[in-house]
Amino acid sequence: MKFVFLLLATLSYINAQVDVAVSIIPQKMFVEKIGGDKINVMTLVLPGQSPHTYEPKPSQMQQLSKVQIYFPIKIDFEDTWLPKFSSQNTQMNIVPMTKGIQYITMQKHKKVKGEAKQKIIIKPDPHTWLSPLNVKIMAKNIYETLSLVDVKNKEYYKNNYTNFFKRD
Repeated sequence: MKFVFLLLATLSYINAQVDVAVSIIPQKMFVEKIGGDKINVMTLVLPGQSPHTYEPKPSQMQQLSKVQIYFPIKIDFEDTWLPKFSSQNTQMNIVPMTKGIQYITMQKHKKVKGEAKQKIIIKPDPHTWLSPLNVKIMAKNIYETLSLVDVKNKEYYKNNYTNFFKRD
């Protein structure tokens, strides 16, 4: 009986997957392409939900307590929720997927309460996944992070990273 338990424990360690969280669906695709079957990806903002008004469900907060890596992408809700996520899971690595990206600025017109004129707000365009150059940078960030967290599968991630850019 001890042998069976030891064998199962060893197999579960060998086959252990890295738990990763992302904010939105496009990120999930990138992380899955590079992480393959060595990772589990949790997406917070699901189809039909808005990242502008998103609030996590209790079940998502519970899942986040087990996540090893969170890849933020600089969208609205992350400013409010990332500190809460990291205080709940102090072991979670928060690695900006957008590290090294040159943002395009966008103007947003906001009506000032009680005034006839509008205020112009200039901020970075968060839709970074729409640029092929940005996707290359994000893919590299994913590959490097997974390789650091899961060293034994570094070559696997490297192959997936390389294949990510090949056309079929």
